Amino acid sequence: MGQRCWRKKTESLTTINTSTQEETSDAPTTTQGRSTEEVTTTFQSTSVSPLPTQYDQTTATQVPGNLVTKILITDAQKKIYLADLSTFTFQLHISLQGEPWDIDFDETGQKIYWTDISDNGLWRADIDGSNAVRIRTSTYDGPKGLAISQTSRQAFCAYDGSHVVTATDLNSPGSEMVIINPTGNNPRAIVVDDEQNVIYWTRDKGIDKAGKDGSSKAEVYNNEDLSDIDGLSVDVSGQRLLFSDSGRKKVFILNLNTNSVTELTSSYEPSDIAFFNQKLYLLNINPTAIYEVNHLDASPTFVEHVASTYTAPRRMHIQTVIMPNLDGMEEGEEESEEEDD
Repeated sequence: MGQRCWRKKTESLTTINTSTQEETSDAPTTTQGRSTEEVTTTFQSTSVSPLPTQYDQTTATQVPGNLVTKILITDAQKKIYLADLSTFTFQLHISLQGEPWDIDFDETGQKIYWTDISDNGLWRADIDGSNAVRIRTSTYDGPKGLAISQTSRQAFCAYDGSHVVTATDLNSPGSEMVIINPTGNNPRAIVVDDEQNVIYWTRDKGIDKAGKDGSSKAEVYNNEDLSDIDGLSVDVSGQRLLFSDSGRKKVFILNLNTNSVTELTSSYEPSDIAFFNQKLYLLNINPTAIYEVNHLDASPTFVEHVASTYTAPRRMHIQTVIMPNLDGMEEGEEESEEEDD
């Protein structure tokens, strides 16, 4: 979670149906027994070629356009939704056959990534929602946490079922390696602090941290009354963690310098939270809404943004997007691109 710049190919959103598929890797690396399959993706609006086996970050291009902040939400009903942060008007972005859980974005590769708990897979797509492809199937169970390091270009996954945290080089999707084992019971949400080169993840009754290589594992917070810490976000500049427990319907702020904890609210049921531009956003389960929390350090105020489009929210990611200038395109028409190795 956090601010990550990405671009979008077209002003209009396209509903995309994807068939289960997986990208194979030509270059074998140290793995934990990954399986690979030949895959095909079918889109309603356009026919596309499979992605290359490894994305070369040097091919990422800059497209002139306007900066717009978007919200991506995974839904238990096999959907990914998107909205402008300024309007909170959600539209269907990607329609899936699997069950997406956590979601993040790689700035360099300009790709959306998400985990799928139905196939234990790691998926990615272009920023306009096209070219959805499973890049890895894991032998570990329950990938409920995903965090991408923008500096090392690694994807960190927390596996609720197998109680491990893994790291994957985004240029080599088959390189998944366990870096924390065991993590403690049921690791869920995970975030990266690239400035401090550490990762944080939630578990039953608490939060732990370690270096990005898995070293120096330590407990950060423990509370015997909590068991469903599903939301986690980091305020890098303020050196604090913000986290939520959906079962207890509580949201907390942990000061990493003093280890002091403040209970922000117990009036909502967030499945996830995100700290962005000095504001906190709560992805609420019932009612389905996003609560924008202002003035965190003084007297917090909560602004409700009701959303009726999605029905079973799981995780969200807030991202600043570069909307390209595509004046020559017809409304609803997508820009076609090919990627080369």
